[in-house]
Amino acid sequence: MNKIRSNENLLSFNRHNLIPFLDGIDIFLCFSVITNLCIFFFPTLDVRSSIIVMSFLTLLTFFSRFFSTAFISFFFKINKKKNINFFLLVSFCYLLPILSNSNFLVLSLILLVLNRLLIGMFISQINLNYKFSQEFTEKQTFFVKYFLFFIIGSLIGNILFMVINDILSNDELNTWGWKIIFVLLFIINFSFFLFFKITGKLIYLKYELRDDRVINNSRSDVLVFFKNIFSIIPIFLITLFCASKWLPKFANPENMQFLDFGLINILLIGLTTLFIYPLIILVGRKKTSSFLFVSVILISFISIFFKYNSSYSIDFVKFSLSVVASFSICLFYLDLKFNNEFNPFQKINIFNLLFLLNSFLIPLSFYYFINFSISYNILYLTVGLIYSLSFFISLYVKKTN
Repeated sequence: MNKIRSNENLLSFNRHNLIPFLDGIDIFLCFSVITNLCIFFFPTLDVRSSIIVMSFLTLLTFFSRFFSTAFISFFFKINKKKNINFFLLVSFCYLLPILSNSNFLVLSLILLVLNRLLIGMFISQINLNYKFSQEFTEKQTFFVKYFLFFIIGSLIGNILFMVINDILSNDELNTWGWKIIFVLLFIINFSFFLFFKITGKLIYLKYELRDDRVINNSRSDVLVFFKNIFSIIPIFLITLFCASKWLPKFANPENMQFLDFGLINILLIGLTTLFIYPLIILVGRKKTSSFLFVSVILISFISIFFKYNSSYSIDFVKFSLSVVASFSICLFYLDLKFNNEFNPFQKINIFNLLFLLNSFLIPLSFYYFINFSISYNILYLTVGLIYSLSFFISLYVKKTN
C-alpha cells in the first residue's frame, strides 16, 4: 500500500522531471524570439508571413518526436556506443544556432532546423528510456507530471526572457541578441551535466530494441490517439502562453485580448490540475472521467449561444479554456494509466502524436489569428466537438471490450 501511495505522489521529484522542465524553458525562450529570428533569417519577407514559417520551424521539436525511434537507431549505429550522456548531447545541439551568420543565411537556417529536430528526438527518446527503465517507480503520474513541469519550465523561461529583454534593445535582439537565448540554454543544460557528473547520477540516452514495441493488441494506436485528442488543448494553450510576448501585436486587433494568454491563465491550468488530481484518486476513474467529459461537453455547447463582446466575457473564455486544459491533462492520465494493453513505447508514441498534431495546428492558428477575427462561439463548438469525439470513441472502446 505504501508503494502505491508513493507512486501516486504528484509532489515527489526525480532527476527525470528536469526533462519536461527544460522542455518548457526551451519552448518559451525560442518562441519569445520568433520575431527576432524572422528579421534575421527572412529579412526580405513580410514579418507576419515569416512568423508562420518560423513558428513551424521552432515547433520542429514537437514534430520530430514521433520519428525519434528510427533516427535514434541510425544515430547509435553510426556512433557505436551503447549510451551517451543526455545533457552533454543536448548542450552541444544548442551551439548550432550560435554559429549562425547573416552572410550565410541558408547554412544558418539549416543549423537552426537541425537544432530543433535533434532536441525533439532526444527528448522523446529519453522519455522512452525512462518509461522502460527499472528505476521508473512513478508510472502512474508520468504524464501529469510532464505537463506540470512543462508549465513550470515555461514560467521560468518567462522570467529569464524578461531579464534578457530588459538588458538588450530590439535592434540588438534582431541582429545578434537572440543568440543569447541559445547560449543560455547551453549553459543550463551543461550545468546539469556537470552537476550530475559530480554526483555520479548521469542521465544516459540509450537505444534498446525491444520485442514489446510491437503492437499485439486488438485496439490500434490510432483509435486510442483519437480517444485522447482532447490533450492537444493544454499543449496548444501552453504554447500560446509562450507566444504571448509578441503574438497580440501582430494579430488582428480584435484578437489582442484573447491572445494575451498570460501568467494567470497558465497558473490556473497548473493549480487546477493539482486540485483535481487528488479528487480523481479519491472518487475513482469511471465516475471522474464521465463527469469531466459530460461537464466540458455541456458547458461548451451551452456557451455557443452567448455573445462575447465585453472584456469580461473574453476573460471568461480564457478562464474556461484553462479549466478545460486541466481537465484534459487529468483525463489523459486516467486513460493511459488504466490502459494496460499498451506498453510504454505505445504510450509515448501516442503522447508524441499529440505534439506532432500541434506542430501543424499552432502555425495554422497563428495564421488565422493574424488575418481573421476569432469567433468564440466557433471556439466553444470546436472544444465541444473534440470532447464529444473522444467521449464517443471511449464508449465504443468499452463496448468492444
